[in-house]
Formats: sequence, structure tokens, C-alpha cells
Amino acid sequence: MEVPTSLPERVGELARQITQGSGDEVDRVEAVQDWLHSNTEYNLEVPRDPAGVDAVDHFLFVTRQGFCEQIASSMAVMLRTLGIPTRLVTGFGPGDRNLLTGYFEVKESDAHAWVEVYYPGIGWIPYDPTFGVPNASPSIASRFMAGAVFTAIGRFARDFVPEPLKRAPGNVVRAAGRLVRTLPALLGVAALVVLGFLLKRRRRRRQRAGPRLTCAGAAFSDLTAALGSMGHPRADAVTPSEFLHAVSVDRALAREVVDATKVVVRIFEHERFSAETPSDDEIAQARAAAARVRRLVTQR
Repeated sequence: MEVPTSLPERVGELARQITQGSGDEVDRVEAVQDWLHSNTEYNLEVPRDPAGVDAVDHFLFVTRQGFCEQIASSMAVMLRTLGIPTRLVTGFGPGDRNLLTGYFEVKESDAHAWVEVYYPGIGWIPYDPTFGVPNASPSIASRFMAGAVFTAIGRFARDFVPEPLKRAPGNVVRAAGRLVRTLPALLGVAALVVLGFLLKRRRRRRQRAGPRLTCAGAAFSDLTAALGSMGHPRADAVTPSEFLHAVSVDRALAREVVDATKVVVRIFEHERFSAETPSDDEIAQARAAAARVRRLVTQR
């Protein structure tokens, strides 16, 4: 794998310094990745590189701040200077799964870049060097992490409850003064912890309650419950269309059950994924079809 002829020599020198003393190829790859985790920061607001500079060189030796493209590109180029076949890969993360439909919703914000390293006899193995790089400006949400909270508590205990406090009355007064000055910060940390706990509990309650069902959604839920008792339970990751296919190829099911399932799935997908709202007549058809399947189940 080649590197640009214009690449500054110090990029390769840095890669050799990082991997000095490393063992095989795997060790060298992990050494470069670990160095990026320890010496760079994730920042989506970095300015554009000045004209005429090499992007990787500027990231490694000037800013050391950037997002997935800079971090992954730097790892790929440094590994190539070591003769390790590496390529930059761009794509999307898995997104978030819709609990009702089973589909994964991938947004523009899920775009990502990572690297793949080629190992003879094995093939291309992915590495994501961005995972593990600390944020340059941690968000408020990151401060809900237990580690940060315990660190703040430990810092308070270390700074404001010194050992001389137990021996010298004068230190009691000084420590009390420090406590008063830091009280707003402590209250802020406590408020963040409480807020995080309440938000987490609220999210759990919503997850237990499940997603709010629409008209066609309620019919689809009734349908899957009825077919589940007939040996066709629907797993969370199975889409409505996949569920319909599994029902359609089961010759043990009556044709009336398959036809009713098609009606419910068609109207449910129309409601969920199109910009149009099903008519009252279509909603009535979906409900009637689901009820027909339930009735056939009870007659078995």
C-alpha cells in the first residue's frame, strides 16, 4: 500500500517511534491505535486545514483534534508507512432500532469512518480508532457517568478534608471557607446526578410500557399475538414483511389466515412508512382481518 510522495517524513518517523519495540504486525497496529487514544482528542468543531498543508501531518503535529475522518486517516497513513496494508473505510453505523417495526433507522449523523488492516491468510480486519479517543469538550451528558461523579467526590474529599483538619482548629475554619466557596459546584454535580437518575428511570418506564400504538399498529400487534400462539412468534429484529413471508410459506396455516395477515401488514406498513394516512375503511379492514385471525385461533 503506497503513501503520497508529498507526505512529510516526520509522519513515518512518528509511526516508527510509536511501534518501536512492538512485536508482530498486530502489536504494531494496536500500538498506533493506542497512541491515538492517548494523544488526540475528538472535536467536531475543528476549523478547516490551512491551504497547502498535509491533512494527516497537520492533525498529528499541530492540532491533534478532529473527528473520525482525521483520526482514521492518520492511523491508515501511519500504518502504511510501516508497510502494513491498510485502507480507509467510510459508511454508516447501525443506527437505532425502532422497537415497534424492528427496522434500524440510520440517520446522516450515523456517518462514520474507520480503517481495515489486511492480515495474510485472514483477510481485512476492521479497527475503529475513533472509539476510545476522548472528547475535546465533553458534553453535559457525559458528566452523568459514574466515573466522573466519583472523581469529583474524591477530589472534594482530598482537597477539603485534609488530615490537619483533625488536629488544628485553624484548619477547620479554612476548610469551612473552601467548602462555602465550592458549594455551588457541589450542588451542580448533585443536581446533574439527580437529573440523570430521573431521566434514566423515565426512559425505563417508557421501555416497559412499550411504544404507543396507532390504529394499524394495534391491529398488527393483535395479529402477531394471535399468530404467536399458532407457532409463529415474531422476534424483535424481524420486519413486518419478513414476518409475512414466514407466515405465507407455512402450508399448515389456512389460506384465510395468510390472506388476513397480508391485509394487516400492507395497511400497517402503509401507515408507518408512507406520508399518507390510511383511510377509515383501510383501518377497519386491518382491524377486521386481525379479529378474523384471532377467531380462527380460538376455533383450533
